[in-house]
Amino acid sequence: MFYFDPIYLLFITPGLLIGLIATILLRLWGNEYKSTQNINHISGSELASAISQNMGLKLQLRVTPDEYNDSFDPRDRTLTLSNETAYGTTITSVAITAHELGHALQHKQKSALMSLRNILVPIVNIGTNLGYFLIVFGFVINALRLSEIGIIFFSLSTVFTLLTLPIEIDASNRALHILKTQNILYPDEISGARKVLTAAALTYVAALFESIGQILYFLFRIKRRE
Repeated sequence: MFYFDPIYLLFITPGLLIGLIATILLRLWGNEYKSTQNINHISGSELASAISQNMGLKLQLRVTPDEYNDSFDPRDRTLTLSNETAYGTTITSVAITAHELGHALQHKQKSALMSLRNILVPIVNIGTNLGYFLIVFGFVINALRLSEIGIIFFSLSTVFTLLTLPIEIDASNRALHILKTQNILYPDEISGARKVLTAAALTYVAALFESIGQILYFLFRIKRRE
């Protein structure tokens, strides 16, 4: 456990490859549509304000200088947008904003998956750290049952990632629906927004495969030690 095991790569390679593809697509499509102004010249903050009023979303808008820090916090209904997203009038800006508004709609409509994920957040944070400690400690003292218990705790992160994927995909679908029905983007611009959101969704697919790969690797190590 304390040295690099080449076999580990066999288990996490699928996730790494998907992550690499996602990164390439994000750079390719993200940069392309980050420099493409939307025809209506609507900024992310303007979109957030308009949709909040039209759909009855009581949101607090917070703008941060941190890049790639766009998020929605259901605890206090805060929509956080980076400077570039909030004030940019590009296809990427409105696509990202619409995605976060999709999460706000999920919260308003009391999405069961989102509620479950929010409940799991503190449990996963504790369980993942505890699980990894038990796995390593179990190997050190040759107590494989302890490592198996650790895997159970560690697998909570995989469950969390598994729940996150459909939530993110649904938020992107809601985003595209908003951009279409509210006439924010024209049909030929929608395809660009879809590409940006698809590339972003792939990062969650990669995270899921990496998490599954880690668990399979730990199980493999245990079976090899039995």
